[in-house]
Amino acid sequence: METIKFKSHGRYWNDDGTCRLAEPIPAKTKIPDWFKTLGRQCPADDAGPSEQTVKMCPPFLEAMVHGYVIPAPFDFQLDFQQTNDGKHQIVQDLSADIGDVDRDHWNPVLSYRLGAPLKPMVMYCRSFWQIHTPPGFSSLVVEPFNHNIDELPFKVLSQLVESDRDHTDLVLSLVPRKPFPIAVKKGTPLAQVLPFGREEWNLERVGLGKEVIDDISNFRDAYWSCENREFDEGADTTDPQQGYGAFHKLVKVQTRFQ
Repeated sequence: METIKFKSHGRYWNDDGTCRLAEPIPAKTKIPDWFKTLGRQCPADDAGPSEQTVKMCPPFLEAMVHGYVIPAPFDFQLDFQQTNDGKHQIVQDLSADIGDVDRDHWNPVLSYRLGAPLKPMVMYCRSFWQIHTPPGFSSLVVEPFNHNIDELPFKVLSQLVESDRDHTDLVLSLVPRKPFPIAVKKGTPLAQVLPFGREEWNLERVGLGKEVIDDISNFRDAYWSCENREFDEGADTTDPQQGYGAFHKLVKVQTRFQ
């Protein structure tokens, strides 16, 4: 099993070894509440019978539980204000337990750009962490998958980090989703980190014959007929004997798609 390490500067740690920041966590421990409370079926309407919700789609869940979540390190609030000379600035109001000493190292926003190509404003923000992966492994940094956008104060612009050799502090490119002032709670998901092994790939295009299409149909039938597809909040999704892990194991046994 490979190991990914998230490292932060000693100034963010207490003498007893505890971290003052909200620490990166496995994404499977940050399943959004809307998904946990979602039913397996949408109510029927006049147009026809009830339909299955995304809770019945294991790939949808797999996206949410893969990798690691970098959360907001502490409570903070951002405001975009005009100064007396007509210029603008981002005012950063930090958690009350952060003093003025060495405050520049605690401000989340390093800089911002107006009129950026993708959005009206992009803020370059500290993640407060470095990512370290084994040789040959990089990290894809993206917006948390399939979270309700009302729960996410910022849109994350994706980036790929060669985290086996680039050990500089990760800077997130964040686009405000809400009007200023924006209040962010400690632990709010900011970004999702997906480590992967770098490989060279060849591109091949193949037309599917009837036999292969039939095989895929059989695979889909087995995939959707498993009783273990119901999401279990207490299950370890990486354990073959629990929840979706058991479902995935059954699919592999019943089909040749391994």
